[in-house]
Amino acid sequence: MCDVDELSKLLKLFAVGDAPRHTSIGTRGQPIQLISNLYGISVSVQEVFHYDVCITYHGCNPSAQQAMLIPLVKKYRAPSTTLNHQVIRELARQPVLAGCVPAFDGRKNLYLTKQIAREEQILQTTVTIHLDPESDQDEFARTASFDVVLKLVARIPMNNLRPDVIQALDIMVRTGPLLCPTNVAVGRSFFTRQNNSSDISVGGCRELWYGYYCSIRPGQWKPMLNVNISATLFHESLSLVEYTAKFLKKNVSMLNNGLLDSERKKVEKELQAVKIEVTHLPYRRRYKVCGVSKQPAYKCFFDVDGHQISVVDYFAKQYKLQLQYPGLQCILTPGKNEQRSYLPMEICRTIQGQHAKVVEPDQTAALIRKTALPPADRFRSVDTFVQEIVTQSAHPQLREFGLKIELTPTKVKGRVLAPPHLNAGTPKPVIPKEGYWRTNRFFVPVEIQYWGIADCFGSRRVREFSQNLQKLGAKLGMRISPPTFINDYRGRDTDSEMLSDIKAKFPLTQLTVVILGKTTQYEQIKQCSETDRRLLMMTQCVRGQNVDSRKHDQNFCINILMKINSKLGGINHALQDLFVPPSMRRPYIVFGADVSHPGPQNKDQPSIAALVGSLDPVPSQYHTVTTFQRSKTCNRLEYVAALKDMVKDCMWAFYRKNNAKPMHLFFFRDGISDCQFEAVRAFEVLQVRLACKELEEDYEPPLTFLVVQKRHQVRFKPENLGDGHGYHRNIPPGTVIEETVTHPTNLDYFLCSHAGVQSTSKPAHYQVIHDDANLSADELQAISYNLCHVYGRCSRSVSIPAPVYYAHLAASRAKDHLKAVRSSSRCSSSNRSSGFEDDTVRDANDLSELRRRAGCVDTRLRNCLYFV
Repeated sequence: MCDVDELSKLLKLFAVGDAPRHTSIGTRGQPIQLISNLYGISVSVQEVFHYDVCITYHGCNPSAQQAMLIPLVKKYRAPSTTLNHQVIRELARQPVLAGCVPAFDGRKNLYLTKQIAREEQILQTTVTIHLDPESDQDEFARTASFDVVLKLVARIPMNNLRPDVIQALDIMVRTGPLLCPTNVAVGRSFFTRQNNSSDISVGGCRELWYGYYCSIRPGQWKPMLNVNISATLFHESLSLVEYTAKFLKKNVSMLNNGLLDSERKKVEKELQAVKIEVTHLPYRRRYKVCGVSKQPAYKCFFDVDGHQISVVDYFAKQYKLQLQYPGLQCILTPGKNEQRSYLPMEICRTIQGQHAKVVEPDQTAALIRKTALPPADRFRSVDTFVQEIVTQSAHPQLREFGLKIELTPTKVKGRVLAPPHLNAGTPKPVIPKEGYWRTNRFFVPVEIQYWGIADCFGSRRVREFSQNLQKLGAKLGMRISPPTFINDYRGRDTDSEMLSDIKAKFPLTQLTVVILGKTTQYEQIKQCSETDRRLLMMTQCVRGQNVDSRKHDQNFCINILMKINSKLGGINHALQDLFVPPSMRRPYIVFGADVSHPGPQNKDQPSIAALVGSLDPVPSQYHTVTTFQRSKTCNRLEYVAALKDMVKDCMWAFYRKNNAKPMHLFFFRDGISDCQFEAVRAFEVLQVRLACKELEEDYEPPLTFLVVQKRHQVRFKPENLGDGHGYHRNIPPGTVIEETVTHPTNLDYFLCSHAGVQSTSKPAHYQVIHDDANLSADELQAISYNLCHVYGRCSRSVSIPAPVYYAHLAASRAKDHLKAVRSSSRCSSSNRSSGFEDDTVRDANDLSELRRRAGCVDTRLRNCLYFV
């Protein structure tokens, strides 16, 4: 790939102009007055000085370095940022900073109000700090020295809203909360443990901490402080014996005989990189867990003065401590000379304030349930936090840099757009009310002649479930024949055997409803039925517990039928022609794109790119392309590397279906952060242009390219409660905001297209990064809003346009296919040797093999919504 500058030159060569700017605002819709969670900021200093900070470890003995958990020469992470702040805080007490109060992000960026006069604009000094600040008067307290180098990067005038100014303001405001000893920073949020709350445990050795997101973003006329409520999970502070028992759901007494190897592996994965402290010493020492020993403590030996001694005997001799759990495994921590040290679990305790990942579905449910705040409560809490920032924690930095934060949230003007009229198979069009409409009939229902049920659960109500599908399907306009088969497939060795048996006995099957059992592998079913030509069939999976319970009522069955109708090529509901904007009244195609990345614990997995392209003018039918991709240096690749070929694939599918070329291209892109906009614009816009050129030399249809963001923290509530929607008085569906709190130059808007049910509604943020057609604000907003009403899985308007949702679901399905292949689940009809192994090196051949085995959905399915 070329760099961004080279791609920008290519954009100009292809006559692709700059990103669209704010020129006018929309006028359609009913006006509404709103209150945001943004607070205006004014700055009195004229300029600030930006310094690059380099803090290197100097003069500590190895044991002190080990106690600091990670070397500072490594990439900056949460533990080192704490030490870095200690170093800079101590540096500020010295005369070298000329009495300035620094603003520091804990990593590389430091801001001062004065220039430090040094040759070549570089300051070098050494700072000594206490490694154990809570016991700095103790005889065991340790100190360490650090070399600090400050290099002047830039003088920043503060009278504009450039990105470097926003970054500087962000660090100035956040430095105060970062220095607060009770705050724990995770990303851009600060969390504090609620000591007076007994309802913070969510199981699995996790507890819920509440906090606040805090950042600066540009408004149209001034910078603004964005504050929102946050919540996340932290490890509970427990002795490791208690932690292990609680995590494994066992009684502590059951640990006397140690852990089974399967349990040991689970505990090792759970505790990897978790910080602990020991309790057998008169002073505080901390370590990082790097493993769990295979042998119990009485069988773990190490060398002392040339003699081997067990962990049990060592603690008895050295500390006069008789271990209560000699049969329990030890914790492994980094030792000297790359060796590992043994620590008995009973002398270890997890340190409070460590961010933890979600490991159980119940934790996710608890996190959502306990953080679902209505607008009134959320905004009240946000106001309280802003008062604290201004009056307490950050006042030295605010005073130093002349920052004044308004104490009242910014009021903005919005408009409520009228919902589109929908065709839903009824004589009269359906008009959504508050984001919802009743499903009485499908616009284009399908006919199912050959289908069956594969029962892997042993349901007692499977025939009743079958009859309900047929009866409700008829009401919705579907013609569903009685099932060709209802077979019990419990006891099969693999799920591929079940699919192979169905394909052999019932080759005309259009759909197989699979009732999932406890051992049924959903990923394998989808991978085999969607990528293996010999087993190709459409499947609809249903949880056995839902079929067996009273859940298969009318709403449950209708939801299943909506998925089935969409998968088999039907259309549940469609936009009425009269309510389509002028730009969509000639042949057009709507793209939705998403890039999904693996988690940090899955370093060997590639990113997954998905693209869907509409096939009909409704639009409700889509062609899908998915692929795997890696960068040359890591797995995460932010742009869609194969976008040109993927777009051509979708365009050919459109042409085959309509016998016409699309005359306008709408592209909705998900998953881009603010810092990636120019890189994506430079690469992906060009790739779409090149795809058109390769299809036909003179083919240059207008392209409208929008980025859709949901991972932001901007919220709104009605100023007048009477304008609110629902029980919690949220902003109504169709609310659009494009003034005051939007970007000062770029064309963007917030649009809340869905009804808030449980918590405060989160609007989507749309940023137009390219538009050849020069569409008006009203057209852009109407197109975006209308596309939120054609999502096939429900009869509600959703929060982002349907093609973006579909791209996300397609990427998720590709992840299922990848998981099935990597777990070595093979279809029975594919016994050939592929040479693919899970731990192969990351090269082009490996990636090609991944695409072939897991990413190649059969062409007969890619014109259907197989992933809904």
